[in-house]
Amino acid sequence: MDLSLNQLSGRIPDSIGTLSSLSYMDLSSNQLSGPIPPSLGDLSSLKWLDLSSNKLSGNIPTSLGQLSNLQRLFLYNNSLSGNIPTSPGQLSNLEELYLDDNQLSGVVSEDHFTKLYNLTDLYLSGNTLITWNDGPHWFLPSNWSIWMQAPAATWDLNSQTGFKHKHVLKYYVLEIRV
Repeated sequence: MDLSLNQLSGRIPDSIGTLSSLSYMDLSSNQLSGPIPPSLGDLSSLKWLDLSSNKLSGNIPTSLGQLSNLQRLFLYNNSLSGNIPTSPGQLSNLEELYLDDNQLSGVVSEDHFTKLYNLTDLYLSGNTLITWNDGPHWFLPSNWSIWMQAPAATWDLNSQTGFKHKHVLKYYVLEIRV
């Protein structure tokens, strides 16, 4: 279902979770507002979810972590706030995660990446996130390459050392590609 660029406005209805056979949903570049309905987590066949460039607000629902077939999640350029839930870290098929240009804050730790075995793109810029290594033996997967637009002193992350220190990320691009 591609309804992007249609000047849709208002809230995404809770009933959207009844479209259980839907595999592709693009509602990007509209004027949708309000919270992301938790019922989206009921779309078990969904592989692609794009809600970018709207006016969505509130927290990212933890129910999105139930979308076990999801490969691409685009929530960038909204007004989402609060912590990034750890539940999307269970999405082993997720390849692309774009959360940039929101109002997200809080901690990003190894729990956010637990089962993201196929992740190739991660965008978190335009938020205020504090990161650190929760466990002394956690490292980024060796197949991840890291590119970022930030001073070296601001971000110290690599596949050998993991998160070395606490850092505040704001207005920087963190891009992970295989």
